[in-house]
Amino acid sequence: MPFGSAKFIAMLLLLGCCGQACAAVVQNIPLLDNRFRIDHAVESITLLVQRKDGTAPVVVVQPDGSKWYASRHPENVHWSFTGNTDMVRIEKPTPGPWQLVGHVEKGSQVRVLSGVELRHDRFPATLYRGQRLKINAEIAGDGDRIVMRDFYQQLRWRVRLASENRSGDENFGSGPFDIGSYGDNGRGLDERPDDGVFAAELNFNYPSGLYNLAIRVDNPVFMRESEQKIEILPQPVRLNVRGEVGQPHQLYISTEANVMLSELHLALTILTPDQNSIALAVTPTQLEQQLPLDMLSGYGSFFISGIAVGTTADGNEFYLQLPKLNFYITPPPPPPPTEEELRQRQLAQAQQQEAEAKHSAILTMVMSTVVLFVMLAAGIGAWWYRQKWVNQRRQQQQQEADKVDLTPDEVDLSAFAQPNKPD
Repeated sequence: MPFGSAKFIAMLLLLGCCGQACAAVVQNIPLLDNRFRIDHAVESITLLVQRKDGTAPVVVVQPDGSKWYASRHPENVHWSFTGNTDMVRIEKPTPGPWQLVGHVEKGSQVRVLSGVELRHDRFPATLYRGQRLKINAEIAGDGDRIVMRDFYQQLRWRVRLASENRSGDENFGSGPFDIGSYGDNGRGLDERPDDGVFAAELNFNYPSGLYNLAIRVDNPVFMRESEQKIEILPQPVRLNVRGEVGQPHQLYISTEANVMLSELHLALTILTPDQNSIALAVTPTQLEQQLPLDMLSGYGSFFISGIAVGTTADGNEFYLQLPKLNFYITPPPPPPPTEEELRQRQLAQAQQQEAEAKHSAILTMVMSTVVLFVMLAAGIGAWWYRQKWVNQRRQQQQQEADKVDLTPDEVDLSAFAQPNKPD
């Protein structure tokens, strides 16, 4: 039986509290040669095994020597695995000695726990639309955080917002929305990978109003869920761009009264039509303020995006992703023509009209000639057809006259008489 050399942990977790905290009764069981013993008091266990990267799932050997595999096991066994971890839940395990066959590190230990729970930082009761929050969560067994390398690969997280349909709210009748997930991979807002602390990557850019926030984590072995009411407020900082044609445009910044201007900072980026970026840092000094955008040149479609960080009057700090703002700068109209340009235009127009008139006259003459030619050809054709018809008629009449029958009196037989012979 092969063994790995890296440090792994196998833990047995007794699940029986359905996500609620339970009184902990912890029993440490030494794992010797990948063997451990389950006593008769255990009704349900979850075996969490970490193994060498890329190795096959472990084989669980029961006290009677029969074996369970990730691909073949009874219905009372639920199995989830990745490239380096196994999570196996067993209902009513047989008391006695058990064994794991696979790349499990020597010196690991088995813990029998009485509960697994989802724990996370509480969300604020109110937050702004587009606000970024750092909310940590963890999976704990008997109050102890489960820390295991790549354990996050075993879990499926879902964070969902469902409107409470409060009358008058912007979100009435909308949703639900899946707004993100949690991770323990050292990316995004997560500080360190594989420390058992999961950080959220959530998107709160949804219509304002009262919501029910539900956090769910599960895999084929277990499921935990937590719910909380939150209210999304409209953003306290709003941007707008206005300007007259041919004049520098102005950036208008509107801030709500409950925001401390001394602690409000905007980090903006302007994207020009030729795809150049212009950084713009603004610290407003008034609730309604305008800023000339003299740095902009050229014409076309511009975009402004960025963040706002600040503090409310009651001391709550916020970090907002501002919505992308699009505006268009129209080029100014051309200057009026000079007298010389007007004279040249009139001359060109007169020449064009004269050329068009000549072209029209020539076209008229050509068309008239064509019409006369067609008419003459038609007349000649008609006369020729008439003469041909007359000749044919005469020939037909002559042929009919030649066919008239003669009477005996009208027949001259002298032409056929024989000459008299001389005596």
